[in-house]
Amino acid sequence: MKTSLIYFILTITSLLSFAQGSLTQPQEKKCKNIIEKVFNKTGLQYNTTQDKDIQRIVSNNKTIGYYSLMNAKGKIGWFKIIIIYSSDLTIKKVYIAEYNETRGGEITNPKYLSKYEGLNAKTQKPKVDAISGATISSNSLKKAIELSN
Repeated sequence: MKTSLIYFILTITSLLSFAQGSLTQPQEKKCKNIIEKVFNKTGLQYNTTQDKDIQRIVSNNKTIGYYSLMNAKGKIGWFKIIIIYSSDLTIKKVYIAEYNETRGGEITNPKYLSKYEGLNAKTQKPKVDAISGATISSNSLKKAIELSN
């Protein structure tokens, strides 16, 4: 019984950890530059939603999209993911804001990350294969994207 309870607590803690995180000022600036490029607009506003890890992207008083900051577990530590959505929650871009693992850096490759683009976060689960040499990080990235909706 005790063992089951411990596993349950660890599982819940692990799942909650995916959504907690913050960006440094340089990371936030880079993130906002990427968002401006994705939407081809400048002067965007960012409003916090009920979920503090999801920001509403506003242009001319109209919601044009959202972005989410997620943490995902690598082999040893955590890495930060930015997921940018259109207003209908279709993934427009996935960006790794911070990756400090000594291995598995292949998941930061824009070509690999582009495989998630076009998926609707509400209706589709990612069907992206893990990268050899980055299996743990790849699977963790996929799980974070699944949990982000």
